[in-house]
Amino acid sequence: MDSVSINSFLQSSMLVFEQMCQIKPQIGKPAVRRVTIADGPYWLKVSIRGDMSGEIYYSFPPHVALRIVSGMMGGMMLTELDDIGRSALAELGNMICGNASTILYGHGFSIDISPPAMVPPGAAGADQAILVPLFLDGVGEVELYMNLKKAS
Repeated sequence: MDSVSINSFLQSSMLVFEQMCQIKPQIGKPAVRRVTIADGPYWLKVSIRGDMSGEIYYSFPPHVALRIVSGMMGGMMLTELDDIGRSALAELGNMICGNASTILYGHGFSIDISPPAMVPPGAAGADQAILVPLFLDGVGEVELYMNLKKAS
């Protein structure tokens, strides 16, 4: 992965979290990690095709997902993530990846994104991805995994 694709998804994540949740994330230290879809967090996956291909994964601890969705729903406090809450998280991923595709287009890349999907625990992840933690002040941490390759 190159810095343009990484920065496009980070820039988009920052913008969408700020707009939708009124929180400016702090970017943590990047690392290379295997994507292991573990039980506990809510996992969201978006597939990317076109001039680059691969997947984007977001991992939301339950308390963080509830706070984010509550913020997206105008402050309505949730105690569990129901179908509407999962749909809101998917829409958040859709906004981030859609915005990132626009940023990438400005750099000469044309990509299509799949509809975001919640991933069940135990599903196959990626052998290797760039992990960038996003720290949401007063909310918690969201993990962004990027597994993208330029098309040959």
